[in-house]
Amino acid sequence: MKKRHYHNPVLSILSVLKKYTDENHTLSQKQINELIFSEYEDEFDRETIRNNLLELIDFNLPVRYQENDPEKERFVMRNLYYEHEFTDGELRLLINSVLFADGLSKKHRNDLIKKLEGLTSKYFHSVIDKIDMNAYDNVENTEIFLTIENINEAIVKGVQISFVKTDNNKRYIVSPYQLVSSSGHLYLLCNYFAHDDTITHFRIDRLKDSKVLSEPLKPLRTFEGYESGIQLCNYVKEHPHMWGGKVVTVTFKCKKYLRNNLFEQFGTEIKIEETDDDMLLVRLKASENAMYHWGLQYLDGVEMLSPERLREKLKDAVKDAYRKYCCDSEKGGDNS
Repeated sequence: MKKRHYHNPVLSILSVLKKYTDENHTLSQKQINELIFSEYEDEFDRETIRNNLLELIDFNLPVRYQENDPEKERFVMRNLYYEHEFTDGELRLLINSVLFADGLSKKHRNDLIKKLEGLTSKYFHSVIDKIDMNAYDNVENTEIFLTIENINEAIVKGVQISFVKTDNNKRYIVSPYQLVSSSGHLYLLCNYFAHDDTITHFRIDRLKDSKVLSEPLKPLRTFEGYESGIQLCNYVKEHPHMWGGKVVTVTFKCKKYLRNNLFEQFGTEIKIEETDDDMLLVRLKASENAMYHWGLQYLDGVEMLSPERLREKLKDAVKDAYRKYCCDSEKGGDNS
């Protein structure tokens, strides 16, 4: 590969510092010059290197160094390095987010991770070579980045957006408000005009053919409970796993082993009382649909008390399950 020539000492020095240094890997001025020659076949005298390093520092670039003994007359910089904007831990967190992102192909994941790796020195290792990329979701939506860009544009402009859901090929027109990440998925919080007075959400990787429209969106302040905007933390807590539906006050009893799960799922502000039968009495606000599926998940440890319609839905689900799994065996099913 043909070497790149910067010729400009400032750019050459900056490039070497970004690539070869960090807080744990420093260089002397002599080593910087040697690397410039090795990388770009450019060579500068010692005074040029020094003066351009000072210029970088004067421009408030994050070039750090250790000063020489203050008793010496000439100011000398030692142990020079570039202080990168992201720490290794922060980059690993971002890389993990890419690995679990929806709708990305193996190539997209690799490309994004390589870009993140380029934000720090060559000594950063994301261990991507040791990751089995095929172990992650390979459902590919080639429009996902365009969809996100169009949503952001519509939000900034305060206009509606339309898109097609991949599962039913139906086009929706919505007023977009915010993007939120939950349970490893990215969602759009919006108002769908078929449901005039509610906030709903759509999973981004299941959308395609998005179009930014010219019609103004419906102001968020016109919705009851959202006069001051969407409180994302509360919204996620009230919609576990982002199940939709009306938010209601729910009361249930559950076994004590579920206490930690309750805090993780619904936050620490829920009301919990201990009962005489060694159970927990819980009151919280959440989507009725979400609580129905949560109740099914913990049938052995939860008794839903109210609202009554939610309790009845769970009773019907239990009866249906009994018919499927018990009645057949009572009628002489396979007993082997």
